[in-house]
Amino acid sequence: MVFPTRRLAIIFIATLLIASKATAQNDLKTGCLPAESMKAEQLFGEWAVRFTNPPAGLPATASLRLERHAEFADSLAGSVTRVLPPTIKGAPKALGHSPKAALAGDLDGGLLLLDE
Repeated sequence: MVFPTRRLAIIFIATLLIASKATAQNDLKTGCLPAESMKAEQLFGEWAVRFTNPPAGLPATASLRLERHAEFADSLAGSVTRVLPPTIKGAPKALGHSPKAALAGDLDGGLLLLDE
């Protein structure tokens, strides 16, 4: 048995939930920004990346962290982190690659240019 005050509270909460509209962060009606109008700060954060043709000894996936460049406000800086495959005894570790590397670059006309 539900008490009258509890029943009233449940009805009130249900009414609030129905009356409120939940919206997503990005409204589907507006769509994505065209690449040409994106700003560097819109790329700040952590990204999962996939390389279509990775160099020999490197995995096709990695984690990418982008932030504001310390010296150039409109540029990007960050790092790429890869999980390297195990090496065979006596062989160089992933052909001399490091699991983490620094990055710097720019966003120019919708094209992201990064140097490792």
